[in-house]
Amino acid sequence: MEILVGELGYVDAMRFLLQCELGAADYTRDRDNLLPGWSDEELLRRADELARKVRGK
Repeated sequence: MEILVGELGYVDAMRFLLQCELGAADYTRDRDNLLPGWSDEELLRRADELARKVRGK
């Protein structure tokens, strides 16, 4: 807390703390549910394919 106040000052430290809230989100679970189960090779293949399409425009 001392470092936060020292770096931001009292007012901005309080603003920062008021914007922070503890969430009930589980990033790991959400990531696993949202992202496709591609292998590293599949991800790189698709990234290369997308890059070729973008450069081709």
